[in-house]
Amino acid sequence: MQILAGEGHAPIATGQSGRLELARWIGSKDNPLTARVLVNRIWQHHFGTGLVATSNNFGARGERPSHPELLDWLAGEFVANGWSLKKLHRLILLSSVYQTSTQADETARKADPGNRLLGRTMRRRLDAESLRDALLAVSGQLDRAVGGDESGELLFKEAENIGARIRPNRVQADHPVYTTSTRRSLYLPVVRNAVPDVLALFDGADPNGVTAVRNDTTVASQALFLLNHPFVREQSLHFARLLLADQQATDADRIARAHHLALGREPLASEAAEVAHFLAAYQTRAKAKGQKPVEARLNAWHSFCQTLFCRNEFLYVD
Repeated sequence: MQILAGEGHAPIATGQSGRLELARWIGSKDNPLTARVLVNRIWQHHFGTGLVATSNNFGARGERPSHPELLDWLAGEFVANGWSLKKLHRLILLSSVYQTSTQADETARKADPGNRLLGRTMRRRLDAESLRDALLAVSGQLDRAVGGDESGELLFKEAENIGARIRPNRVQADHPVYTTSTRRSLYLPVVRNAVPDVLALFDGADPNGVTAVRNDTTVASQALFLLNHPFVREQSLHFARLLLADQQATDADRIARAHHLALGREPLASEAAEVAHFLAAYQTRAKAKGQKPVEARLNAWHSFCQTLFCRNEFLYVD
């Protein structure tokens, strides 16, 4: 109690649980710990590492903050702005430190190899949920609706009713919902010990415990997923159809639009030439094997779109 409420706090009335008082202590403007912990988690979300690197341990055994004054100032602004997460995100994202490049001179790298002084932006991969959502967004299939109880309804429907009050769930990692749903990953059903491949392969959080910092692995199965999984193949096909739907555009226009949607930039002249050559060669070979021109064209663009999803430039925030 003393950590949250300090000395001399009013006693909890007899016959009450104390939960209301606990909530007031946690959210009190006189309790700096809550705001500092939350600000540090938001900072970690945007930069990969919190101002306090041990984000789940602010005690004596945790690391000291790299910028203690900044952490305290952000916590103060957070409370002063009515505990608004939106304003906190905006404050961080509009800062000069967030807008720094990933490039740094050799002297700076040697002086601060771990980048704890924030002289540059650390290159990092999209988390599992963001990667899935990005695939859907680029292909034009993302359902941006907010809210809904589809996950709860699915879990109840798929559960095995073995009693009036006991319904063990039977949703597995390969359930069709994970490849057919176009809802944002936030709304996917999460079942312990049955995390879908699209999340598990890219280091999604373990639902069996509290995850302060996710693992960041690079393994061959991730590349194989992007090359072979039906979900990625389907989104690549939707992406291709989206590009081909504009009958007034030229192939050069479509190549430029594909790079813009997937990578956020225009293609280099050499890249555009390579893509044009790939598309022409693919269609020539496909027609030679008996495919109709329309089918050959769609398959060529389908394959090209999938190559964009497989690029590090799509997977990483640079």
